[in-house]
Amino acid sequence: MSAYIMTDIHGHYDDMREMFEKIGFSADDRLICAGDYIDRGPKSYEMLRWTEAPGENVILVRGNQVLPLYVDHSALDSYMFYIRVSGKSILFTGDFREHGIVGQRGRLERVLKTYVPGPVGKASPDWGFHETSPVVSFRHGRNARPEDYVSPFEKLLDKFFDRDGQIIYSMWKGYLEEEHADWQLLRFIGGRPYESLHTSGHAYVETIAGLIGLVNPKIIIPIHTKSPEDFTSIPEFAPYRDRVQVLRDGIQLPL
Repeated sequence: MSAYIMTDIHGHYDDMREMFEKIGFSADDRLICAGDYIDRGPKSYEMLRWTEAPGENVILVRGNQVLPLYVDHSALDSYMFYIRVSGKSILFTGDFREHGIVGQRGRLERVLKTYVPGPVGKASPDWGFHETSPVVSFRHGRNARPEDYVSPFEKLLDKFFDRDGQIIYSMWKGYLEEEHADWQLLRFIGGRPYESLHTSGHAYVETIAGLIGLVNPKIIIPIHTKSPEDFTSIPEFAPYRDRVQVLRDGIQLPL
């Protein structure tokens, strides 16, 4: 007897049957299928019919969906994640804001209304009130990609640096370290001395309150803050006091 695990068939019924033939799958074997079973592929109907009676040696596990949503942040590669599994849903905002690189008014609201139909089970908003607001935001080209963007200030750096110029680095220090190094950023600094002054790339209170109002979460878990227990001391968050749960690192939350 052999045991197999198969995931994310997504309507590719014929490919699944072809796989069964290649591995010689029989009634003596065991198969565990962890969705998603339909969507994207050409034969979702056939897949649904198969899941109604797959055989006693097949165990079907309900599918899951992790949807990344590109958001504004001081970094170019920030996403929030809308997670759905076993009838539960979580919106993990991560670091986000409504102002900045993307720079489209109302974009966050449009994204949430399109891809995150409320109410969600749990929302984990990032609120860094212990940090300062952004001092300067360099505008990126509308169609620029992180991997090929060249700052318009780079051409001026050498010209003006000798005139008492100063590099102020305001992003995460990890981008300067080998494990997570941003080599274009290191090239930009070019070994010149710099001062580190962290500025927040996070959402304003009004933005977080707007997000909560849009997705209407049953549970709110403040993250990325030194004082999560003070979340509801902010007047805009006080109406959600009964929904807030404070979780410290390492504490599990049963779904």
